[in-house]
Amino acid sequence: MIRLALLAAAVLSTAAAAEPVVAEVDGEPITLRQLEDALLRKEGADNAQEWLQRRLEAIDWASLADDDVLIELAGNRLTRKQVASALVKSHGTKALQELAEIAVVEQALRREGVVVTAALIDAEWARMRRKHEAGQEGRSERLDLDTWIRSREHMEPERFRAQPGFRMLAGIHALVAKRARAEIGEEALRQRFDQDPERYRQREALELQAIFLPWRTEKGADGREVVAPGERDRLMSVAISIGGQVMRGELPFERAWTFYGRTWDPEAGAGGRIGWVTADGVREQRGSRRVPRAALAPAWEVAKGFPQLLAPVAADDGVWLLRVLGRRGERAPVFAEVREKVFEDLLDGQLEARTKALLTELRGSARVAWKALPAPAAPASAATAAATDRP
Repeated sequence: MIRLALLAAAVLSTAAAAEPVVAEVDGEPITLRQLEDALLRKEGADNAQEWLQRRLEAIDWASLADDDVLIELAGNRLTRKQVASALVKSHGTKALQELAEIAVVEQALRREGVVVTAALIDAEWARMRRKHEAGQEGRSERLDLDTWIRSREHMEPERFRAQPGFRMLAGIHALVAKRARAEIGEEALRQRFDQDPERYRQREALELQAIFLPWRTEKGADGREVVAPGERDRLMSVAISIGGQVMRGELPFERAWTFYGRTWDPEAGAGGRIGWVTADGVREQRGSRRVPRAALAPAWEVAKGFPQLLAPVAADDGVWLLRVLGRRGERAPVFAEVREKVFEDLLDGQLEARTKALLTELRGSARVAWKALPAPAAPASAATAAATDRP
């Protein structure tokens, strides 16, 4: 018996000794396990929720069966059907109306032969960015569209653009534009041009390729998005490495843009071409992200030797790696050359009214038969009932 007690004490002593010590206070150890337990008590629940949210956001919901388990905790299971039933109960009517409206628009697009392409999605995103930036003018703290989407919609911009509702918006605006082209005559376009010809003056500009890398942000103590600690040094190091590979011929700029920049600048052309950029950072792609003056300043110093790769520059929105392809001077506007821009300006001013009128027309002509929504599925336990009552 004594030998057994001594053996147990030895095992316990060995286990304690095996636990790494991360600090000592007056000779008394603080172990790694104690540190872990303290962090878990303080932030374990939040960390687990963030992990769960990331994985739930990545789920292909359409591929799940009704009985597939989403979460299992302490013997309680939450299935796809239980969550879906709770959502139908609380938000089903509104969501069904939205689905019906999407179906009405999709049918109209098929009748008119309008296909929602990647180019139309990009154009709609550019229009949204343009409208958002106009709303930010004059504010002391400006929020770019990507950050606004993450904060308001709790999703990445690419996921937001992929939603059926956004595709519907791109489609209805394409249909509005198709009808407007048939209705707006040459005289109206010429009149719009004559009202402000200087708007269409070809300004001095640089032809650029660009790789834009945004800062990784997090919520600060006041709830606002701030650049994460150490992020500026990290991202600048990444940009310097990319630039070095391009400069040494190890990685073509176009491929580097595909790997690193395409996600963050969907309005850019093939290979990261952003076209002619004026001194105020405005690009040819209407509504696209402006190039900050800090990044442009070194580019204006390049007068020959094109193309020329510049060193990466840190700006308020992230790090910019520019390649100067050419330079042009100022030229007076010619209506025939800017006719499409004149049409786009005229349409922008009428877009909201035309869209509203078209949607009213489509809703009025569509035959929608509303059926009763099914009763929600019964939850498996009291715990899942509490969970599904608050989707």
